[in-house]
Amino acid sequence: MKMATKLPPMPGLLLDWFPGESLYSLIAREHSISGRKKAVATINHFFGMAKERGLKDGRTEMDCLMERTEGALGPIDKILKERTILRYYRPFLRQRERRLVHPGKFGGVDMLKFPLGLHTGRYLMLYPLKGCRACVEEDRTTTGMPYWRLEHQYPGVWVCLKHDQPLFRTTALPAASDRFHLVTPNVADLSEMPGHLRDPGRFQKFRCLAEFVVSITTQFEAGLDPMEDIRKRFYTFADSSGLVTGTSKLRGYHHSKVGAISRRFEHFMPTFNDAPEFGAMFPTLHIAHNYVSRYLNAESRLYPNEHLFLAAWVEFERIGA
Repeated sequence: MKMATKLPPMPGLLLDWFPGESLYSLIAREHSISGRKKAVATINHFFGMAKERGLKDGRTEMDCLMERTEGALGPIDKILKERTILRYYRPFLRQRERRLVHPGKFGGVDMLKFPLGLHTGRYLMLYPLKGCRACVEEDRTTTGMPYWRLEHQYPGVWVCLKHDQPLFRTTALPAASDRFHLVTPNVADLSEMPGHLRDPGRFQKFRCLAEFVVSITTQFEAGLDPMEDIRKRFYTFADSSGLVTGTSKLRGYHHSKVGAISRRFEHFMPTFNDAPEFGAMFPTLHIAHNYVSRYLNAESRLYPNEHLFLAAWVEFERIGA
């Protein structure tokens, strides 16, 4: 069996990580400093030419990155779990799925879609590239170069918790012919206030949601399983109240207490559903009941954005947020 030729190391100096930086950001910063006109040239710089990679016999894009950087950025597993959007997704994966998540499961094109992480189609999620204007200004006086925070790219996070400022989507869009898009944060490109953050009351709710999302990842990395704990707590309440069938599903919403719970979720849905990641969740009583029923049944499939939305509702109901 012919083995793939080991890639030569990258020429020149390699940038070091900034605190909380994503892999996409580090590559984008190098692209900016290098002065290369085409993003694909920077991708080849980090991962080798397409014809050189030879993604066969279990070799992955991340293996190529390790060879090109000679491991200077850290182990593959650490990069994926701490510098890509996988950090957000891990708490939502079932145990059997967590064992399947490794670099070989995702092709190069999928992994290099900004902000660099898991295959997007499988998770029904949009990834607008977001930044904080205050962070950009602060970076100019501290690191000397603005960068993208991974935490800001999490679905559901639309507020910078450090500066209590809204996150803006970049207006620096790729040309239609570009396969890759590498940009660094610029205040001029972070120019359009997201509509769902313009009202002060809604801004505070999105701040609570951002705190919740970040706490989920923090707790998971501490060895806890917050998403399952929240679901089990809600199931215990529903079961003890006689609202669950023998197949672990919510009874019909003609049941007075079930109808009341479904209506509470229906009324909660408009709070966040004009954010792009929640836009497909339409607030009707029938849809709300269906979501709550699927949430109670651990075997029912929910996309991570749906799971997050339901868990946030349960938590906000509990704490009165």
